[in-house]
Amino acid sequence: MAIASLADMRRLFDGINLGEVSTSMTINAPAAILLAFYNRRGPGRRRAMANLRGTLQNDILKEFHAQNEYVFPPGPSVKLVVDTIEFCTKHMPQWNTVSISGYHIREAGSSAPQELAFTLADGIQYVESSIERGLDVDTFAPRLSFFLTSTTISSRRSPSCGRRGGSGRT
Repeated sequence: MAIASLADMRRLFDGINLGEVSTSMTINAPAAILLAFYNRRGPGRRRAMANLRGTLQNDILKEFHAQNEYVFPPGPSVKLVVDTIEFCTKHMPQWNTVSISGYHIREAGSSAPQELAFTLADGIQYVESSIERGLDVDTFAPRLSFFLTSTTISSRRSPSCGRRGGSGRT
């Protein structure tokens, strides 16, 4: 369903108790706008923002090197991501503010080491920009996540794979 207005967001979540679910929004450039719509679904459905749970992808930097789906130049894009991190840190402490996505970088043709390097660099940029804004890393960083392909994590076999340890388990 396309979400272009607050009315669309109200229609999408009509009848859903958002206090009982966690919502995932795989969106980047318009993430802040959709989060605002989500928070203002309307009278009778509004729930305290502090109780809402969910995740925004909100990883605009990977758009520049993987998907070419950005709206603003890099500087203003990072500022908007940090605005969202700051807002959620203060008002939506259960919300995961950025899912830093190496998966799309890998799908765009990178090698596994390149995927990991670009993903970590993007994450470092968000963290450094948030700290420069004055945010406490211990407050916002636990709400960041990483999304990688399995080849990045397991590019060679561990010596313990397939071998039985002392407990008899593999």
